[in-house]
Amino acid sequence: MISSLPLQSSDNTQRVELEYGWELLVDRSGRMTREQAENASGWRSARVGLSWNVQFEDLRVYMGAAWYRLRFELPGFRDTRHVLLKFGAVDYFCEVFINGVLVGSHEGGYTPFSFEITTAVHSGEDEMLVRVVDPPMDEVENRALFPEMMYNEIPHGKQNWYVQNSGIWQGVRIELCPSLYIERIDVVPKVTGELEILARLAGAALTAEKGAILANETLYLQIHDTNGRRVFEQRTPLDSSSHNVRIRGMVSSPRLWSPENPALYILEAELSGPVRYRRRARFGFRSFDAREGKLYLCFYGGAVMTLYDPAKGFWKFGSSADCNPVTFGGVGDGHLRPRAMIRGPGGLIYIGSEPP
Repeated sequence: MISSLPLQSSDNTQRVELEYGWELLVDRSGRMTREQAENASGWRSARVGLSWNVQFEDLRVYMGAAWYRLRFELPGFRDTRHVLLKFGAVDYFCEVFINGVLVGSHEGGYTPFSFEITTAVHSGEDEMLVRVVDPPMDEVENRALFPEMMYNEIPHGKQNWYVQNSGIWQGVRIELCPSLYIERIDVVPKVTGELEILARLAGAALTAEKGAILANETLYLQIHDTNGRRVFEQRTPLDSSSHNVRIRGMVSSPRLWSPENPALYILEAELSGPVRYRRRARFGFRSFDAREGKLYLCFYGGAVMTLYDPAKGFWKFGSSADCNPVTFGGVGDGHLRPRAMIRGPGGLIYIGSEPP
């Protein structure tokens, strides 16, 4: 099946959302090569943005290897100089092939990642194959098939207590970018309102003509609060050395993020000059403290901390010694939804939770 995809323009970037036309092939042996997968039978229609556990009844508890396949067409590149393939998240390890070429791999089930695929794609029909491995819980099976990645050594979120997130469980898209673009932008805020913005630039323009294009470019930053009010702006001229731009600023009397009031700010970063490009990011003002050798995972009023021992293998919420998890330092009663987890000595798991 060939997916002819609509071209969406957002933030001056041409985006192709790869939503439809995917197929899935389960590889229970864990040893199937790309060539074997291409010629195998047993492919089924599937979606990305959902785990295979959620989509298919027979794969509800399956963890192991599988292949995804998509045939798609890109629009004409026009002024595009760079083609980026972006994944929201793939659980847990994946290898990505475009038209038979390995363009990259990624390990980590909860983080976004991207590859530049400019030289691998072409106008007209392209084919993508993605091999995914989500190591099984069963330790014997895990060691036999994927000894290099053990399930019990991989961080997992609370959703794994209920259902697995195996496969391409977040969205996939292609971005067609100009010769200069913002590859990544990070905000490091403090509860005082101070912040540091780190913008990493990329593209052929960084080195073309010794970076002469950058001399005519400006990075314009704006921050808006939840009401759309502009609370910060700054223009920074670029030069040939501006591959990484660091800007410090201040937002007066910021609204702090909390589970009860998750206030988020929007940062807009725009390149203006011969090349135009825009990117957005959301962030909140909140702190996570490390003091006196202790990590405070939930640093807000009324937070609760619990301790879970996986070796006990049962669930009984409470504060007495026979409970698992056992609550300490908390207030009130009730079922506690975890917000963050960290593995401590002896395999014990410390869980930071919101107030009941």
